[in-house]
Amino acid sequence: MVHLVIAGHGKQRNGTFDPGATGYIKKGEHKYVVEDLFPAIKRHLPKGHDVVLFSKYKVSNYGNIAALAKEYKASQITEIHFDAAAAESARGGHVIVHKSFAPDKADLALRDAIKKMVGVRYSHKGHEGISGRDNLYNVNATAKAGITYRLIELGFGSNKRDADILTKQVDQYAKELVKAITGKVSDKQTEQASKPQAKPSTSTSKTYKVVKSIAGYVNAADAKSRKNKKTTVKSNTYHVYKESNGMINVSAKKGSPGSWINPADNKKSTGSASKPKTFKVGQKVKIKSSAKKYSRSTASIPTRYKNKSYTIQQVGSNDVLIKELYSWIRKSDVQ
Repeated sequence: MVHLVIAGHGKQRNGTFDPGATGYIKKGEHKYVVEDLFPAIKRHLPKGHDVVLFSKYKVSNYGNIAALAKEYKASQITEIHFDAAAAESARGGHVIVHKSFAPDKADLALRDAIKKMVGVRYSHKGHEGISGRDNLYNVNATAKAGITYRLIELGFGSNKRDADILTKQVDQYAKELVKAITGKVSDKQTEQASKPQAKPSTSTSKTYKVVKSIAGYVNAADAKSRKNKKTTVKSNTYHVYKESNGMINVSAKKGSPGSWINPADNKKSTGSASKPKTFKVGQKVKIKSSAKKYSRSTASIPTRYKNKSYTIQQVGSNDVLIKELYSWIRKSDVQ
């Protein structure tokens, strides 16, 4: 049976976006979980796992958690959040269960993972790091439906120490959570490290032609998500230093690391479309019917948002921020 892991907050039924708590993590709970934590969790999930990561919308707002569990055939659900408080001194995480229940083995394993990373707070039925609640929709709905559920708070985004751990040690935090959820983590990285032949070659004779100036990034993850542009890679033929997850590290010098690029950006327009369309703040645009996912999230764009007029609030290198949705959309997906 599936273990459904939900990113808290997110898109609501009326089309608005609930970012959740912020503090030092300016992007908010939902985007932190979707953009930072979920990718790290995916890296550590063991082969044959039964974990499903869900981030399409704010489940408590849609009020369909029981139906969602049935749809995914989930035997249990873990919902992920982080806290924020007016007092910066507040720190530590906890696991929330219905107040009528004592924590089960999975609850305590997740509590231990949180405790190892940021420490814990609260106590319920003699268990530190556990909080009993009956004033949260998903807590009550799952208890009524007989679904095993817990909500975990990873720490305080409003506390500098907790926020630094959440952001700077996200890979380690994800590893601890995966271990708590599945009982083990992927040993893929360990296997690769033990096999010299599996390391990327720095003396490859392969070359790659960049046909126009495109964004260059520090790592493959940034290139794939088109975030944190660091440089511009100009039109030229380069040596391929390394390839990862479809992204390419190109370098002018053979055997030396260069910049990561997204090959999807390396497409030369022809004819009347050769001049790239420019966007500016305040401009009205529509999301194309062919658009599938938000540019800085794994969430799908609902059909009801497409082919409607919106206002550009901010312009990025490869995407635009839509004011009415407070979401980033790829420039190629708007018109």
